Amino acid sequence: MTGAFITLFNMSVCATWLIILLLLLRPLLKAAPRSVYFVLWIFLGVRLVFPFMPTASFSVIPSADTIPSSIVTDANPYIHSGIFFINSTVNPIISENLAPAVQNESDTIQVVLTVASYIWLAGLIFMLAYIFIYHLILRQKTRASLPFLDNAFVCDYIAAPFTTGIFKPKIYLPSSTREADIAFILAHERAHIKRLDFLWKLLAFLVLSIHWFNPLVWVAFLLFCRDVEYACDERVIKSQENEYRRDYATALVNCNSMPARGRIYPLSFSSSSVKSRIERILKYKKPGALIYIASCLLCILTALLFMTNPIPTKAESFNLPTAGEAAYSFYGEHSFASLGFNTDTKTFSFSPSYLSSSIFTGEYIENEKYVILNTKDEGLCFVFEKNGDSLVFNAERSSPVPYYKFTPEGEASPSVPDKAVFRADN
Repeated sequence: MTGAFITLFNMSVCATWLIILLLLLRPLLKAAPRSVYFVLWIFLGVRLVFPFMPTASFSVIPSADTIPSSIVTDANPYIHSGIFFINSTVNPIISENLAPAVQNESDTIQVVLTVASYIWLAGLIFMLAYIFIYHLILRQKTRASLPFLDNAFVCDYIAAPFTTGIFKPKIYLPSSTREADIAFILAHERAHIKRLDFLWKLLAFLVLSIHWFNPLVWVAFLLFCRDVEYACDERVIKSQENEYRRDYATALVNCNSMPARGRIYPLSFSSSSVKSRIERILKYKKPGALIYIASCLLCILTALLFMTNPIPTKAESFNLPTAGEAAYSFYGEHSFASLGFNTDTKTFSFSPSYLSSSIFTGEYIENEKYVILNTKDEGLCFVFEKNGDSLVFNAERSSPVPYYKFTPEGEASPSVPDKAVFRADN
């Protein structure tokens, strides 16, 4: 189950980038038709459900495998988020606290992932149990309902109108519903039925149940539920006159005045976002052709950039020895630097220049792309990229190295320049 949880976690991380995009786009899409939102939510659902996505060089997803599947057995466990700041912050913590113990049969990383898997499973069971029990309560409340019109029923034990049922959807109205509001409520609920919103919302809740541990998925679900109501409002009023829209908004206010709780599952005419719905109803304008074209282009661009994974890089690097010592040296025009590793203790010594007796020491972490040195006392970090059988110094991602004047006439320059190549000592 640990492998399945790792795959699910990586899917959730990839989908998080799409959720962030959708949150940023919402203020810019106020004039867009609700169908655009629906397409974007479909994209997100696919991202959250399907583990395999096509790869492309133009994908903006930083990494498709934030937690590598080999992390359980790797001697140097690490994450690969695709963002250097996150990697350099999290990987030292993993290396220090979760690396496999030498004399302990149970690896810490294995225990952590196993516990996390069972916690996720418990959360999934709780979510499914909640929706099952809620449905039973709903059926119990509507059992004493009376037929009203076609598939509409009146019930004394509900506080707000809603639609339920997949194959034979039924509309339930509170017995206290005002007669003047009934036509508007039925129009709204029938719009839900035509759009199959009850099915879509059920599927959305099941996806939420799987990814319950991701707070942004909760935010996305709540916004999806809000957009479902917006879409039905738009469908009902788009061909109506202003007077009809005002009466429709009045019916919405009247229904919202009825006390109701627990509307996360059934489709209800009233909702917690009444104010914004009324504003949209009264200010609604049918989108023009340019908005439709721009919306289509946005959906295509989103699919290209966020529905693809980055192309995995082929491993051309090496790994430090699993035991013993390793030494590397850099020979510059005027400088010399040395780098030594003790792979038994995961420690290093880094001498940036023969002109100084200064030697940096500390612990290092290693992954498929980098060797990252973290000094013990100075709090410095030096990053080396693996390249063939050599290590290449990455000055941009590293702490500053000492500067020296290598000639009397010259200016001070870094003791180890950017892209300096450290080769293994034979």
